[in-house]
Amino acid sequence: MEKFGSVLKFFIFLLPAALPASELLTPFSATLVTGTQFFPAANVRNSSGLSQSPTIDNYQFVTHSAASGSTAWTTNAPGGGSADYFNFGPAPVFLFTFEETHDFTDLVYWGYHFGNPNGNEGKSFRLEFSTDGGANFGPPTQVISPAISISAATTLSFEGIISGNAIRLTITDNWFEGFGGGDRVGIGEFRFVGTTPINPNPIIATKRLLDFGVNSERTTLSLLIENRGKQDDLLLTPLLEEGLHFSTSSEKITIPAGGSASLPVSLAGNGDGCFQDSLTLTTNDPLNPEITITLLAASNCTFPAPEKVDFSEEEGVFSEPFLLTLNSDDGATILYTLDGSIPSEESGLIYKGPIQIDSTTQVRAASYLPGYPPVIRTRSYLKMAPDVASYSSELPIMIVENFNGGSIPNKEWSTSTQTGGGLQQVARQPAFLSIFKRKSVNDSANFEQGPDQTSRIGIRVRGAFSSTWNPKPYSVETWKTDTSDKRSIKILGITSESEWILYYPHPSYDRTMLYNTFIWELSRQTGRWAPEFRFVDLFVNENGGDLSMADRKGVYVFLEKTKRDDKRLEFDELSEDGSTGGWINSINRMDPIPIGGFPAQNGATTPQFFHTAGPNRAQSTTPNTSGSGDDIPRQYNAFINFEDPNGYRINADQRSAIENWFRNFEDVLYDDDIWRDPEIGYRKHLDTTDFIDYMQMLTLAKQGDGLLLSMFPWVSSGDRKLRMGPMWDFNNGAYGGSTTDKLYFRPGRLWYGRLFDDPDFQREYEDRWFELREGPLSNANMAEIIDAQVSEITAGLADNQRGLTASSWKNRVSSMKSWLRSRANWIDSNFIAPPTFSSEGGIVPNGFQLAITNTTGESGTIYYSLDGSDPIDSPTPYSSPISPTRTSTISTRVLTTRGEWSAIRKANFIVGIPANASNLTVGEIHYHPANDQLGTEFIELVNTSSSDTIELTDVAFTVGIAFTFPATTSLGPGERILVVEDQTSFQNVHGGGHNIAGEFEKLTKLANSGEQLLLSAADGSVIFDFEFNDKDPWPEFADGQGYSLTLIRPESSPELSLPTNWRFSASSGGSPGTKDELTFAGQTSELAKFILANQHAQISADIFQFKVRIGVDRFGVIPQSSIDLVSWQSLPLPSQPESINPDGSANYQVPLDGNKPKKFMRLLITPRP
Repeated sequence: MEKFGSVLKFFIFLLPAALPASELLTPFSATLVTGTQFFPAANVRNSSGLSQSPTIDNYQFVTHSAASGSTAWTTNAPGGGSADYFNFGPAPVFLFTFEETHDFTDLVYWGYHFGNPNGNEGKSFRLEFSTDGGANFGPPTQVISPAISISAATTLSFEGIISGNAIRLTITDNWFEGFGGGDRVGIGEFRFVGTTPINPNPIIATKRLLDFGVNSERTTLSLLIENRGKQDDLLLTPLLEEGLHFSTSSEKITIPAGGSASLPVSLAGNGDGCFQDSLTLTTNDPLNPEITITLLAASNCTFPAPEKVDFSEEEGVFSEPFLLTLNSDDGATILYTLDGSIPSEESGLIYKGPIQIDSTTQVRAASYLPGYPPVIRTRSYLKMAPDVASYSSELPIMIVENFNGGSIPNKEWSTSTQTGGGLQQVARQPAFLSIFKRKSVNDSANFEQGPDQTSRIGIRVRGAFSSTWNPKPYSVETWKTDTSDKRSIKILGITSESEWILYYPHPSYDRTMLYNTFIWELSRQTGRWAPEFRFVDLFVNENGGDLSMADRKGVYVFLEKTKRDDKRLEFDELSEDGSTGGWINSINRMDPIPIGGFPAQNGATTPQFFHTAGPNRAQSTTPNTSGSGDDIPRQYNAFINFEDPNGYRINADQRSAIENWFRNFEDVLYDDDIWRDPEIGYRKHLDTTDFIDYMQMLTLAKQGDGLLLSMFPWVSSGDRKLRMGPMWDFNNGAYGGSTTDKLYFRPGRLWYGRLFDDPDFQREYEDRWFELREGPLSNANMAEIIDAQVSEITAGLADNQRGLTASSWKNRVSSMKSWLRSRANWIDSNFIAPPTFSSEGGIVPNGFQLAITNTTGESGTIYYSLDGSDPIDSPTPYSSPISPTRTSTISTRVLTTRGEWSAIRKANFIVGIPANASNLTVGEIHYHPANDQLGTEFIELVNTSSSDTIELTDVAFTVGIAFTFPATTSLGPGERILVVEDQTSFQNVHGGGHNIAGEFEKLTKLANSGEQLLLSAADGSVIFDFEFNDKDPWPEFADGQGYSLTLIRPESSPELSLPTNWRFSASSGGSPGTKDELTFAGQTSELAKFILANQHAQISADIFQFKVRIGVDRFGVIPQSSIDLVSWQSLPLPSQPESINPDGSANYQVPLDGNKPKKFMRLLITPRP
């Protein structure tokens, strides 16, 4: 202000609007549209190799580290190591997308190097810009780097401003001419310099629904309205029709940029009813010129509970745009979103009419009614590009769609993080899974019909070194439709689960795509648990565009995870104090930092793991620190982690119990005085067959990481013995190299060195080898496993797998089969084979004679036994054929002239009437005992023959539980025999004197929810195969309430799969080994009183009530009604009683209100058919 005399002059300066500042812009997503990925393309935007996070102010000082699979991107080398890539390969093309439109001025990139200049680094670039998300592109802009970048940032100007929200970048040349390399194309990182234009328009944000609730005392609510714009005022006018149930001001409202205002809305009048009206806001927001808010209230009125919204189209894939209609039959207000978020009062759009679906979209709809939480339904629609619409596959097709979510999250393991230290787990990305099955063995999977199965999922990259591959392996969780809670479902026939793996069989490592799947199936056939799996044809769309063939990743393996449950590793969880239950460890790299960082759920501030003291019994390693000395494991990047319970949830007592168990185990194992004692030695703590089988399959395959990493040792809750866990991760160098070395693969690792010092363990090892060579590990069976898996993949799919051709794949498969055959034969030659039987065993006729031949290749004497004992312990020399007169287990060995024993041969020879479907059935199943009777599960079998004793030798449960009846087990006419979960627990409840064949094997148990039970005869035929469960009409009192599932009149061989042929037991705990049926022996006039437990039926409040004595199986009770005592109408007997009485009767109730008119009720007692 200046003063001239008495005059004041004011100068008003009109300042121009602030110009947007330049930014360093990171693409929202980066997709390699053309070209290959030896190192993954995602690395060009994730800052993985940069010295710090780059900004517009510091990026010129940020450097990039040497290229690796976790820091940079590069192509394959199509012409070999000395050729110019561009003479052989296509120019690589990236598609970058951005969440907003920007004005771009410069390209910034960091080079590809190994500390020195490398000719692979990109040199010249062609860029095309799009303002519609990549649907259309403008003219190209070419930029060329004046010098090689190496680790520093290079900035290339566009000589102008170009607007867009998507960029197609083509690398048109590298530095092949001037530097070493150039056989590939590579880049460290891309960024862009530009500005984000300021949008002057107002942006309205407000709720789409205002709910007063039911009988609420609040008669006025405030509707918050925000202007999220940055410059102009928001002008709006409320409009509410007069005379309705709500009222508000109709005055215009002005809200400045960044401000907000509250609009009071009142519930008009005091009338009762359910009210729903609409408030309209007209605005100057060009994107939302009119917004409708639904108003809800209820006064002395109850809305019905809202139901899920109906969608007019089933979710799946489509080629042409369509209109989607949403409907709610109950009149609920429908709010929906198209961006994957949960519709809420703040974010949801009010549904007014059909929605145009013309691109890949996830529609989430919520139905709202006062007094209830919203009910949500999600449907996903995937638009197909023309090139994929006609695609078909010989495998099930899986599609993962993340709705433009960008690259699937990866914790970014690298060779510099071999121990896993410092890596943090990443949250799962929401996505959608759809599965298209083959309709029959003669059909291909295709997109002609909708998907066979869909699910919301959470997905992230899994693995360590394999996470650097391209394509990548994934960890998948199936989720509920409206939350991120896990949902167990059955996929492609695999047992229901919520945690899954998509494994990529990388042809550079898993050279036949069978390295893991072969060993899984082989180990399953030896009796170990192995993951169920299916080969699939996988598409993953991360860029939000139409699903195209560029999204096809190729052949993957879909499989379940290693975990504890009743279908996998079956044992009780570790108790809170660690005194009971079992656990799973892993021997692997340390666990990553939790998603939310430290402290973890249990307060841990570092990854949780330990080492054991090892042979010298001196603990050199403190908990949660790297190993030293001879502590186990000795591998520098291996630790004993906690899997179940997890290391970030385990409590101090549980951890102490686990570490003390290992300490006690090793104290025994390395105690020279007791370690070999069969009762108190190491065998008390360790399952020798499990350890032997693990070593034999590892030795057979020569797996590169064997006994170093990727192991899941576990201790069962039953016998508290250590097992090595499933065969896992066999894609590193397996099935290759010399077939004639390493008779024991890394025998000095873990506890194997000590085990092989025991001659008894060594003999058991050799015996088991030849036992397996007669079955799963025979050359013919191994070839059969490979051939079966090859027939699934097919040469056509192999021909389209990255890094393979049909002919190279066939050659690799042939080499794998030949290698395995040679390898197994060489192992044979290092041991003394057992003698040969003239018969494999099994059911033999009267007068059968068994000849034994020395086929070891060495001179010696054959010894044998007839009772299954080892001939070493009670040698009987063989001189002539043996003719067993009763069922026998015959064992034999050769003692060579060198004084060495051969491996053993053993077989059962069954003489007599074998058990089969005509003479054996199940009588009782106690699958879910009461809490005070844990461990007392049992299955009772009944000989239904009235005259024949039957042989049970080699009869086996193979599904539901595992159990094979031992040799010489027989069952007399009408007799019963038991297989129990735990004999000690069983006898504590039921006492002794029962005919018990043995305990469930392989730590199996009956599932509390029901089971499939399959019993096979000695000749492999099926005796029975059926399923039961804990749902109506199966007897529900057998489910955890103390009663067993009892077959009605088993001697009549009823159909086992019909729930009506079963009842619950007459007494708690069941009647194991005895007949549960009650027999009436009185006068006919007393029959009704006997069956009805001496109680009269009665009618009370339209309920017909009566008792039935449990176990009167030869008669049935049928309720009947009549209006004239002449014509009677039968009513269904409820499948479940209301309760059970101490006198062994059950209370039944039949509602009568649905069966009017009626005047009389009676109970008809009839003989059961």
